[in-house]
Amino acid sequence: MRIDKLTIGAALAAALLLSGCATLPPGSKPDPRDRFERANRSVYAFNTAVDHAILRPVAHGYVKITPKPVRRGISNFLANIDYPITILNDALQGKAHDGLSDIARFGINTVVGVGGLFDPATHWGFERQDLRLQHQHRLGALGRQCRRQTGRTAQYRRDDRQRLRSVCFSAQRLAAAA
Repeated sequence: MRIDKLTIGAALAAALLLSGCATLPPGSKPDPRDRFERANRSVYAFNTAVDHAILRPVAHGYVKITPKPVRRGISNFLANIDYPITILNDALQGKAHDGLSDIARFGINTVVGVGGLFDPATHWGFERQDLRLQHQHRLGALGRQCRRQTGRTAQYRRDDRQRLRSVCFSAQRLAAAA
């Protein structure tokens, strides 16, 4: 138990020491576009210290100790829990065929796959949808819709056009970042 307290103490000490590195260099002015730069730097330094001191060693130990079939079962279970989000994305994009296929996949893995620990749906021809790709497609569809709407700018008042362009620009930035 002493090792755990020592590790936690080292992580907190590293975070406190590194928080001094997160301040702005002397003589520099804060960036007016980021009012919270000082706090962001402190939080980033703390998160990095905790990641290096605690989370990475725990993750490496988990990989060394846990057999691969158990890790795969845990991964399948967690993916199965998230699968209703994929079904919702299919519905929001209007992809009825993909949505029905994903509902069948979720049901098969939940019932036959013992709550999602196993993945029999893949063997039966129901392929897993990539959730990140789903988000990109949904945001991309929103961006196409925004472009279509901003093309008809004569219909909108000036402030409505600006607001719509701002929303569309944000959606396109989110789609590019994902």
